[in-house]
Amino acid sequence: MAEKNFDFKEGLLQYTTRISDFNGLREEIGDLKQWDDGFLAFSNAEFRIAHIDLPIDDLKERVNGKISKAEGYLMEVDLWRKKDGAYEELYVERDNRDFLIEKWVLLEQKDSESTGYMCFWRDTDVVINERSIFKKEEISAVEVIVPDVRLHIFITKKRG
Repeated sequence: MAEKNFDFKEGLLQYTTRISDFNGLREEIGDLKQWDDGFLAFSNAEFRIAHIDLPIDDLKERVNGKISKAEGYLMEVDLWRKKDGAYEELYVERDNRDFLIEKWVLLEQKDSESTGYMCFWRDTDVVINERSIFKKEEISAVEVIVPDVRLHIFITKKRG
C-alpha cells in the first residue's frame, strides 16, 4: 500500500484555560486592533472586531447605546492572529460576572526554550455557514493534532 502524505509539520502547542474577572480579560485581549480578526457576541448580536471601534474598557458593562443594535453584556469573544511566528486564538465565554478564557498558541517551529505539547499541524479549509458574519475568502484554519493528550483542534486564522 502506498504511503499517504498529509503534509503535517511538527510544532508546539501551548494551551491555557482560566476563569477571570474583566481585568484578566482586558490583560489577555489588550487592544482589539492587535488581532487579525474575530468577533464579539453580545446578548442579542455578533459583530466582527473590524466593525467595532471601542476601547476594551467600554465593554465591561452593558453596551446599550455604545454599539448600534447591540444590547446587554459581552457574552462571547473569539479572536485570532499570527504573531511572531505563532498562530494564536483566544476564546472567551461569560460565566456570570466572570469569564472563562481559553487560549491556544501554535508555535510553527519547536525551539529548546519553549514549553508546550509536541504536535503536528497543517493548513486546512473551513466550512462557513451562509449566515455567518465571515466569508469563506476571509478565514481559514490550522488543524492541530497533539498525540500525547489525544487532542485534535482547529485554530482559526486570517486567509492569505
